[in-house]
Order: sequence, then C-alpha cells, then structure tokens
Amino acid sequence: MHRLALLFLFALGACRTPLTEVDTFFGAEAQIYPTGLVIGPRGEVRVGERDALHARAAVHFVRDRQADELDSSDGTGYGGGLGWRHWIDSYGEGWNFGARLDLWRLLMDQDAPGRRDESRITVLTPSIEGGYSWYYDNGARLDLNLGLGQELEVGVNRVGDPLGDRFAILLGVTFSAGTVGPKRAFPAPITTRGFPEADEPALDEIEPEVIEEIVEPGVGVSALEPPTLPEVPMTVEQPAGVASEPSVGTVN
Repeated sequence: MHRLALLFLFALGACRTPLTEVDTFFGAEAQIYPTGLVIGPRGEVRVGERDALHARAAVHFVRDRQADELDSSDGTGYGGGLGWRHWIDSYGEGWNFGARLDLWRLLMDQDAPGRRDESRITVLTPSIEGGYSWYYDNGARLDLNLGLGQELEVGVNRVGDPLGDRFAILLGVTFSAGTVGPKRAFPAPITTRGFPEADEPALDEIEPEVIEEIVEPGVGVSALEPPTLPEVPMTVEQPAGVASEPSVGTVN
C-alpha cells in the first residue's frame, strides 16, 4: 500500500502541465458525514471552458449508534456516482459549485433490544455541493467541498428494519493529477493581467507587397529610398579691373 502511495506521488511530481491545457483529472476522493465514510478513485473530464463531468467508484462505511429505534446500525457497501461541477473564475481553480447523484448497495448489521438482524438496502443520494480548488505547478489539484444531500432508501430484499430517508451533510476532499486529452482544446479565459507582447519583424523580413500597403497609397517601394539632390549650376565672379580671358576661336 505504501509503495502505491509513493508511486502516485511520483506520478504527480512528473506531471508539469499548464492548467489551460489540462483535459482530465484522475485521483482519489473521500467524503465524511456524521454516520459514515465514503472513499474511492475519482475521474474528471472537462466539457467546457469552466465545466467538468466527474465519476467515482467507492466503498461506503456506515456506523450509526442511534438509528431511529435501533441501538446501532453498522455496515459496509459499495457504489458510485456521477456529477457536474462549474468553476466561477477559471477551470480547475478557485470557487466552484455543482451537483451529483450517488447509488449505494449496503449490508447493515442492526442491533435492537432482544434481537440482531441484517438489512440489504439500496440508497440513492442526490446532493448539491460547493467548494474551492487549488492547482499546483507540478500538475496536482486539491479540492475541498461541502455537500448537502438526501439519503433515499429505494432498495428491496430487506430482512431487518428499514433505515428510512435522511438528510446528510458531507465534507469531501479530493487529491488528483491532471493530464492532457488527445483531441481537446479550450481557450484560456480572458483576464485583466494583460497580453504578451508580440515580436515585431525586421524591415528586411517584410514582403514588398506588405510594404506598399504600409506606405501611402500611390507611392511605391522606391519612396523608401533616399532622395536624389538636383544639380545646381556654379558661377564664378571676376574681380574688378581684371580682363576676362579672350575666347579661343578662328581668325579670318
């Protein structure tokens, strides 16, 4: 058992996936309530930007010392359930709420004055829940939730006394690791933290057609070349009293 726990922790440490890319979570969940304990593996699949569906299979332990007219009613059983969860800010972290439906098959040992019986009962438990999720950089997630549910006895084949319907308050904790699905992608929610700066391409990397769109309409790429200065004629003024040189010509 200790080796399995160490292997599970090692797998969590080896998983380093950004939360925006996480598609599924797998781990273990435990719920306690005044007269029982539920524990077992749990899986979760993301179905939207901030929504997920989850399922579990679990073992159910019951220890009730004041079960209506009985002195005690202890038992064990198995079952599981399906649920939905929605996060308020972003998927996998922060405040969340949801609902779930569990079905249990229990074998109860009932002690009453002067007799001892057994009951095989089936319990359906719809509930609503809310809580908080913490996501860590190593890919692990911790969930703490409080649920309000109603235990409905719907089973048959009872030998002893029925336990009856009850209201239940359940405190749950889940520890799981995230993985990336093969063909699923969800955009990260827009926040006020800003956007990453994009690298501007160099001028020599821009295509000429793009440059023509950047320059004013009607001006080609040649507008980016340096202008050519016009030629200016130069005149030399002669000092006063100096005769100009005669021009060379033909003598008749």
